[in-house]
Amino acid sequence: MSNKWTRRQAGDPFVRKRNLEGHRSRAVFKLEQLNKKDKFIPKASTVIDLGSSPGGWSQCVSKISGPKGKILAVDGRPMSELEGVTFLEGDCGDPNIIKKVEHLIGLRACDLVLSDLAPNITGIKLVDAAAWRNLIEIAMQYVTLFLKPGGNFVGKFFQFEDTEEVVSNFRSQFSAVYRRKPMSSRKESREFFIVAKEYRV
Repeated sequence: MSNKWTRRQAGDPFVRKRNLEGHRSRAVFKLEQLNKKDKFIPKASTVIDLGSSPGGWSQCVSKISGPKGKILAVDGRPMSELEGVTFLEGDCGDPNIIKKVEHLIGLRACDLVLSDLAPNITGIKLVDAAAWRNLIEIAMQYVTLFLKPGGNFVGKFFQFEDTEEVVSNFRSQFSAVYRRKPMSSRKESREFFIVAKEYRV
């Protein structure tokens, strides 16, 4: 680990808060701040969490949704067990994984699809943009298959040349779409988040 990364972590108030409160990642604060503003996590909801490891978002949703909620987390990386969360380890775009999700959740039965999927940044714009676009297409596949009418979507986005086109596509499928940059998202990061509410089938 570089000295720069170590200094950034040491000076990050959300890293300190994560450690104090026992969260799995600082990403939990991003979701908390987004939900405080836009209120997209219903009580007793069925939720799919894409790119879930190490489990920060699932942990947050489990707390808000309550014991009657049903959370299915999916990631190609391992994730340690989390109470109230079912975890599938595998590529979110793998047809076999999608079939397993269908078996566990059912078609058009999900209240909320979350996507914290992010590409491995290479620094080559065309490569990075294509990788990100592929992940957005995977997230939209889950929306199409599993999100019930009136359901919500929240996903991590990055600013590339065709980003606005992708955002427009979401606007055509949801009643309300908001572009957000929560306080816990680092200023130097190109990430932002789309909160899309009331899916129109």
